[in-house]
Amino acid sequence: MLRKVIFSAPMVFVVWGIILWMLWNTIVLWDTKIKINNRNEDIETEIENSEESRKIVEQKMESLRSEYGIDLEARSKFNLTKSGEKVVVFADESNKDEFPQKTKNPFTSFTSLLTDFFNFFKNEE
Repeated sequence: MLRKVIFSAPMVFVVWGIILWMLWNTIVLWDTKIKINNRNEDIETEIENSEESRKIVEQKMESLRSEYGIDLEARSKFNLTKSGEKVVVFADESNKDEFPQKTKNPFTSFTSLLTDFFNFFKNEE
């Protein structure tokens, strides 16, 4: 009698259902483990990047503690110069081809000449 109940069709379906459910949960857990490992690697990379940026910021702070570092920072941020110094600006010739050249139209150059002429007198007043 027990053998009939154990090997009956409903009991076989229940056992196969349990086996398939356990297999599915194993696959889901394995996928979750892979996602967690990938996220941990991303976090480790972020930590390394933040440590490098922290070192850069600390070096910049250390340089700002000296008078020379403050002078360099003020010159770069605010374009400051000391009295008697002259600023030389170098034009970058490699980017020259990126900007289109204006074509000279006689009418537009004449009108721009007139507007510049009248604006000159307007600004003097």
